[in-house]
Amino acid sequence: MEKESGFLYDPNKKELLGTILPQILRDLTLHGECTIPVDAANIINLKLFPTLQDPPFVCEYQVPVAIRDLRALLENSEWDLALQQIVPFIDGVRYVKRISLEADVEIAIVKKCVRQLLYYGCVTLIDIFLHSNSYANTPKIAVLANDPRLQAECAVYIARSGSAPPSFARIFALYCSVQPSLRMSDFSVVYSESLALIDARRFITFGLIHGFLRRVHRYPIYVDHSSSPQQQKQQGQQTLQQNQQQQQKGRPFGLSSTSPLLSGMNPIGAAPLSIQPNGASNALNANIISGSSGATGGNVASMSSSKRAMVSKASQLEKDLLRMMDGSHHTDNICTKFLLRYADVESTIQMNPNCCAVHK
Repeated sequence: MEKESGFLYDPNKKELLGTILPQILRDLTLHGECTIPVDAANIINLKLFPTLQDPPFVCEYQVPVAIRDLRALLENSEWDLALQQIVPFIDGVRYVKRISLEADVEIAIVKKCVRQLLYYGCVTLIDIFLHSNSYANTPKIAVLANDPRLQAECAVYIARSGSAPPSFARIFALYCSVQPSLRMSDFSVVYSESLALIDARRFITFGLIHGFLRRVHRYPIYVDHSSSPQQQKQQGQQTLQQNQQQQQKGRPFGLSSTSPLLSGMNPIGAAPLSIQPNGASNALNANIISGSSGATGGNVASMSSSKRAMVSKASQLEKDLLRMMDGSHHTDNICTKFLLRYADVESTIQMNPNCCAVHK
């Protein structure tokens, strides 16, 4: 305006500032935006944008859940190509690492994309849903009891497909019945009649999104008792005796072929067993393990290099797994880190006398 018409230097136009500036202040204060015509050729358009907080860092075991229609946003705006690649995989079930594997996008890029969606309020993050999970109520459950709009939204969201929404009295009674000592598998059995018309996964998801449920995580702890030289020597002698016994039985190492880590390992090294096509990984594991357990030579040198590598990899995996059991990593973190099933990690905890777990 100044270059085109000399607005500030023209005394007649400069007088308009006394009217324009108070109007800008008033409109921005009341409405957050203003549209003020100055003359036939110029209009002042201003808008205030809120300062958003930095989103939290995204972990590979977290599950992004869309709270806005992401597909509609993609159609109405030009988003980053990486975002367009991963949005179809955000379904409230897949965790970040699984999205990375299935979308064939680097994990660091997926985390950045999800964090960007968090920043603009398009998604929220919850935990992986398993029937072995435990949950607890939070004080925010009072909000559900006092908000009729949220009650109606909850009934529609958690209802099974094709079923009528359950009554709020039943829904609230179920939420109040959630206990840290009751796993979801047991909860589904105890309250099977009340859950007949309710999707258990969406029931938990809605509670996590709105904050009146929280996940009770299981933190494995491995205590190494071989700190003294004498204990290390005793442990070494025991390991040597076990290896000799295994060799006499026709097995090359002390690691059993039925070890949960060996049976749960993914030989392809690309994706968890649950997402391998046609169960190929299970068949491959079965063939390798059966071949290993059927060996009769009793000599390490007689083993093929692939079998030795498989056992060596399982042994290293067990060491890395125990090293991560320091009380600061929960089971979701460990499972996604090593692409193991929860049952395999739990078996390792139960079979190792130096392992325990705490819940918090």
